[in-house]
Amino acid sequence: MSRRGKAIVKRVVLDPKYNSELVAHMIRVIMKDGKKTVAEKIVYGMIEKVKEAVEKDPAKFTKDEKAYTDPLEIVSASIENMKPQVEVKTRRVGGPALSQFEKVRHEVPLERLQDVFAEGEVRDFD
Repeated sequence: MSRRGKAIVKRVVLDPKYNSELVAHMIRVIMKDGKKTVAEKIVYGMIEKVKEAVEKDPAKFTKDEKAYTDPLEIVSASIENMKPQVEVKTRRVGGPALSQFEKVRHEVPLERLQDVFAEGEVRDFD
């Protein structure tokens, strides 16, 4: 049994005008300093502009021989187009050590501590 309390599952409140979770999420993201009515005006205004653009020229809103007429479909499709199409592959870091190391011959021989200092110099170092 965990010591932490159970996670509270928050219900997503749908948007009252369009009954959409996407619109409610956009309003929450745009909202600043608790000004929900301002955020609603921005989002609803954007949806109305998309609706007017579809009514004006519906040929612009076709993709792969599918005609988009619902403004919410167009908004959700545009949000999907903004997401990256790249697939992220996991990469293993670390792993087992090599069983054998290759012998390396150095051009310049490495110096050892015994060769660098005389025994008296090491004692006098302290």
